[in-house]
Parts: sequence; structure tokens; C-alpha cells
Amino acid sequence: MNADPFSPDYGEPTSWNPGTDREVYDLALSGEILYACGAFETIGGGKERSYIAALDAATGQPTGFSPYFNRPVAAIEISGDILYVGGWFTNVQGYTYNRLAALNADPSSPDYGEPTSWNPNAEGTVEELLVDRTTLYAAGGFEAIGGQPRYHLAGVSTETGAATGFDAALETNGWVNAMALSGDKLYVGGSFDYLGGQRRMNLAAVDKATGAVATWTCHAGNNVYALAVYGGELYAGGEFASLGGEPREHIACLVADPDSPDYGKATSWDPGADGPMGAFALSGTTIYAGGSFTDIGGAERHYLAAVDITTGSATSWDPLVNSYVHSLACTGSTLYVGGRFDRVNGEARSGLARFDTPVPPTVTYVDPSLGINEAGATITVLGTGFKEGAAVRLRKAGEDDIEATNITVLDATTITCDLDLNGVPVGSWDVVVINPDGQEGVLGGGFTVYQKPLSDEFGDSALNPRWVWLDPLSDCGYDLAGNPGYLRISVAGNDHDLHPANNLNAPRVLQPIYEDFSAETRVLVDPQHDACEAGILAWKDQENFLCLERGIGYNDQVISFWGVVGGVETPYASVGSTSTEAYVRLSRVGDDFSAYYSLDGVNWSQLATCSMAVDEPVQVGLHAVNQHNDYPFQADFDYFRCGRYFVRAMVVGGQGTVEAETQVVERGGDADVFITPDAGRHIAGITDNGNPVTVADPSRMNYTLENVTENHLVEVTFELNTLRRHLL
Repeated sequence: MNADPFSPDYGEPTSWNPGTDREVYDLALSGEILYACGAFETIGGGKERSYIAALDAATGQPTGFSPYFNRPVAAIEISGDILYVGGWFTNVQGYTYNRLAALNADPSSPDYGEPTSWNPNAEGTVEELLVDRTTLYAAGGFEAIGGQPRYHLAGVSTETGAATGFDAALETNGWVNAMALSGDKLYVGGSFDYLGGQRRMNLAAVDKATGAVATWTCHAGNNVYALAVYGGELYAGGEFASLGGEPREHIACLVADPDSPDYGKATSWDPGADGPMGAFALSGTTIYAGGSFTDIGGAERHYLAAVDITTGSATSWDPLVNSYVHSLACTGSTLYVGGRFDRVNGEARSGLARFDTPVPPTVTYVDPSLGINEAGATITVLGTGFKEGAAVRLRKAGEDDIEATNITVLDATTITCDLDLNGVPVGSWDVVVINPDGQEGVLGGGFTVYQKPLSDEFGDSALNPRWVWLDPLSDCGYDLAGNPGYLRISVAGNDHDLHPANNLNAPRVLQPIYEDFSAETRVLVDPQHDACEAGILAWKDQENFLCLERGIGYNDQVISFWGVVGGVETPYASVGSTSTEAYVRLSRVGDDFSAYYSLDGVNWSQLATCSMAVDEPVQVGLHAVNQHNDYPFQADFDYFRCGRYFVRAMVVGGQGTVEAETQVVERGGDADVFITPDAGRHIAGITDNGNPVTVADPSRMNYTLENVTENHLVEVTFELNTLRRHLL
């Protein structure tokens, strides 16, 4: 079928016509090959294929790919040179593969079409598949898979075939019909009331690594059959008449941006359909919908339609399919359709059809993908299909678009441009490329805008609202009045630790920090018992965090640096200290975290450096621990200074002053150090990180550091002026 609205053949089927003897359930594209599966046993003019086939995507002719399956195939998913296959079968090519298998999908391989050794052995049907790097998500009627009990929904390692730790604990009579990924969440739709013991009607979001049910709640009034994520929004289709508390007939759109206050709510987009929706494909500003309807978007459309992604109205495209559409696959300018139909616009098209579509651009990568909201940023956008004159913008639900300037389309795959991020709301933004023909490509959540780290001298009467106070047992506290000018954290006795083997109940104040940073504090503590400690905490999750503390550890008075990385606890370094005052600094460069300490705030020593590879951001702040002490424990923090780099200036000899002794500087920023000798003295020498600096004016000098990209220590020496006497 032709989908070019300017063509006289708009909506008419093309000559592409493989033809199957029974319905097609699923489609998967891999380069120039279209894989199809279903209940068919012949395809392409009567060629025998047992429930699965590979077609030349251009001609529709079957390739030599012809693996034997003893029962129908319900779902396929391609990943590189592997085709994952799920269904009702128990035998593939004469070998036992219970309902889930992996086939060699490399056409150049002599084993093309042969099953690999990967064999998860599903104890029940597999009817939906979704792959995400090293995990294959499977849904169906199984009760065990990959050697573990999993009810109807599971994650399976693509390397070993073993069940992963993902376990959403679907209720025993529940069923999952559709899955979609966005960020760290897996959205699942189907027929269920409970997931993970929590009320979730037919639609839910779970952690893609663990299966833990997210707080996101959006009940669907009936079965959900189709899900698709696009541009920070989740499209859902099914039998429902309501979604998220809003009336929505069979098709709806939900906000999928976790940073949006409307996260999980239905948008105003409301095409409405008179029958169930079973498949989606998105292309530019159009969403193609397939199912069992005869009316959608305010127009009569039979089983297949094109709907405007902005207005929800059906476009003029009307292919007139005569029965149910199960699956859609879109690539470039082509849309493939699979289902139960045997005619399109009155012409014979059994189980499979194809039509051409306008080609939208795609956005695959942005560098850098982070920017501070107090400056501009120059970014490079990578993808496909970029055209001269394309526009680039950042888009976020509920906010005005951020238009890029100085846009240069280097070629069809690369664009450079500038963004003005001053005052832009923080959070994840979609990166959108719009070609002059109106077709657009979107990288959902492709750019994050963040604030520079908060530095706090704790001089106000209330804690800055950018801090997040966490008190897991709700029995600790903080105040700014107990020791004015300090943040005091008070910890109740016992069971307030940060050791996974004990508990993670220590109170803390944290803020999200992106990219490299240096964080410093001065902490006053007088620990009297073991496991009474306080200092800086860098926290990603319970399996990845670092602590730089002053306190008593294992009955020794110490300043210590330790952490849990990848779930493994490691003591990196410690130094003995009985002082009630300690200065500690934690710096990050990439994945490397370095700990420093000082007893006077002037002379610093490094404790250790470790690696912790985590995604942005890291939560950084202050904490206090009291694990084995029956009595309360408190710690006073003089300040929290944080930025990319520290610039410190100090007098190391003679008499005089340096102003701005400590400065926190962002990457690429400048810092000024004002150097003034006392009366009768002059500047004798300046070093910056040990390197001599030219003294332009010994009587007074402003030393400027430009484009700061590392920590700096500026040391100044003053000397007495000398008076030369000449004998006459």
C-alpha cells in the first residue's frame, strides 16, 4: 500500500504480496530481511515454512531460512545476529526447545536459521518478547523459566538462558500482553489486578532490573494489548474504556516523563476507537494503529489507521483491511502489516501487506547529554535522515520548547548546534530533530538539564530546600540552631548504620550532583563508642555508595574512607585521629572517587582513590552513623562546599593576605586571587600547584586562573623590603 499523501495511489496496496495460508502474529525487521511468524505453514506462493519465515523485505520472496517448528510461533524479537522465538512449540529442528529458542540470524553463516545452545526451557507458552541488551523479557503462560519459578513474566539472560533477578511477582491468574521500555522502567500491559502484591489494574511500571513495582499508578478499565513509548509519552491500546481515571476508548496516551508532575496521567490526546487496539508503529508525526476496530480518530477505518500524533485525528489514509491486524513493523519509508486479513482495498493480501511512508529522521545519541542551567551548551546530535534546514529543540511536557541556534547539518547523520540553558527547568528533556518536511525524530530523555551543586554555609534559619532529608526510621533529626552556623545531625541510639549487613538507617541530607565534583566539609564530632561516625556520603543505591567519615570504627579513632561498590563492601583507607575536628573532601573524576582529609583545613593528605561506575546523578551530602551505642550521637557540620573544582590560596611565608582563600569553581570557570603584602613587605613568590607564577607587581597583585579544569593550590610567600645604602 502507498502511504504518500501526495500520490494518486495513496492507501493502495503495493505489488508486494508474499501471501500466507493462515494468520501472522508478529513481525521483526533486520536490515533487508523481514521475519514473520504465526500459524501459517506456507508463504510466498505455497513455499512450505513451519510457522516462521524470512522474507526479502523489498520483494516479499522467502529466503532460504527454513527452521522446523512443531507448533505455532507467537512472538519474535531480533537482537544483532540472534532471533529470539517464543510460542507453543516444543521442538525446533528435531531438538527439544520448550516454547523459547534463539536462532542464528546471520545470513552469511552456514548455521543460518539453526537454533543455538541457548535454551531457557519455559514451562508454558511464551507469547510476548522484548529484548534489552543482555536481558530478554518474556511473557506468556509459563510458571517457570530459565531454571527458576516465574509466573507469566520473566527476565532471561541472553548469554546463559538463566532467569535473571527480575521478578515482578505477577498474580497467579494474571497475563501480560504487551511490554515497552523507557529508561529504567519496564511498562507492562495485560489482564491482571495485582503485581508484586500491589493493586495495579491491567497496566503497571516495574524496575527493569529487579521487577519491583514502581509507585506509578495508572489503572486501565480492561485488557491492554499494545504499548509503545515515544517522545516521553506512553501509548496504550486494548479493550479498555477508561485509563488513568479518564474516559479513553481503546487507545490513549500517558505522560511517561518521571520528572513531570503529570507523570502517569492521560494526556488530552484522545482518538477513540470502537474496538480493541492490538498494535502500534510510530513514524514522525504519525502513529499507525492496528486492531479490530471500524472507527478511529473520528473517521471510518477498518482494522488499520494512521492517526495524527498531535491532534488524535485520523489522517486521510484509508487502506480498508478486512480483518484483524496483529502486528506492525516500520522502518524508513516502509510499513509492514501482519494479521488475519486476506484482502486490502479489495485486493488479495493474505496475512501480510506493505505500504510506503514518509521517512522521519531518527535521533540516536547526543554529546554531551548533560548541561547546567546557568550557561549555554554546544551539542552534537547523531542519527539518520537529517536534512538541510532541520530544526533542533529540547522538549519537555508542560514546558516551552528550547530552540537550538547555530544549527549546522554536517551530513545526514550529524548535526551540531548551540543551546541556551540559562534558567531552563531541570530534569530530562527529549531531543527533537524536525526536518523541513515536518517529519521529526525524537530521542526520549536524551538530554538532562541540571543545577550546579549547592554549597551551603548553614547560616540560615532553615535548611535550603534543595537538600533532601532522609531519616529511614523517623527517629533522628537535624537543626541549625543547636550550634548556630552549623548543621547538626542528631542520631538516636542503635541501628542507624550504612552497612548492608546491618542496616541502611543512618540519617542523611543529600542533593543530586551530575558529572565531576569536589565536595568538602568540616565536621565536629566527639565519638565515644564504636560505629559512631559522620562525614560525606556519595550515594547511588544500596549496592553502590561511598563514605568518608570521622569517628570510631572497629574501636579505633579514625578518619576512614570505605564503600560498597557492586554490592561488595571494601575498606579503602583510614588514618588514626582523635581530634574532634576534621576536614574531609571527596572528589570525583569520571568513575574515580578520591578521598582527602585535613586536620587544619590548610594541609591536605590523600587517603585513597576507588572506582564506582554509576549512571548520573550521584546523591551527595552529609550523614551520621550510630549503630552500637545506646546513647544519642550528634555531629556538627560547619559547611558543605561543592563544585567541580576547588581553588585554594594560602600564605606559606612572610606577612600579607590572600583574598578568596577558598573558591568553588565550575568547569571552564575563572577564579581571582587578590594578593596584598603587609606594609614594608613585597610579594616574593607565587606557585600554582607547585609551578612558579610570574610576579607582575610585587606590591599588589591579582592572580587570575582562567578556564579551570582541575583543583588548584596557590601558595604565596612575602618578604621584607630591603634598602640599599651606597657609600659616597
